[in-house]
Amino acid sequence: SNATSIAFSSDNKLIAAGNRGREIKVWQDSEGKLISTYEQPDIDNMLVTYLAFTPADKTLVSFTQKYYSSSKVRPDTIDVWNIDSGDSRRILSENITCAVVNPDGKLLAIGGRNAVKETIPLSLYELEGSLS
Repeated sequence: SNATSIAFSSDNKLIAAGNRGREIKVWQDSEGKLISTYEQPDIDNMLVTYLAFTPADKTLVSFTQKYYSSSKVRPDTIDVWNIDSGDSRRILSENITCAVVNPDGKLLAIGGRNAVKETIPLSLYELEGSLS
């Protein structure tokens, strides 16, 4: 499937790509070696529109959005992934239009129509041992 979002880790050693579908893949940039595939098994008719590594490069944040209106019964999702284990914690919300991790990797801002809906400390969603 075609990539719909892409991100480099802060040390430029990892690159992540999300697609129109269920997968986020992470490669080791220097060798082009695929090191992880994160499956989103309960997601249909969605596309990954945003990816960001936190500065310690142990956590990856993804924003997955509906790509056509018939899937409106399903909320948009933000997942906070532990890169080593592939485990995630999910934030579900209605009418999200964008998401961004701040430069120090401590806050996640979620945007809706015409405004920032909320700002969330990422520490609430990170998995045990995901950041050094």
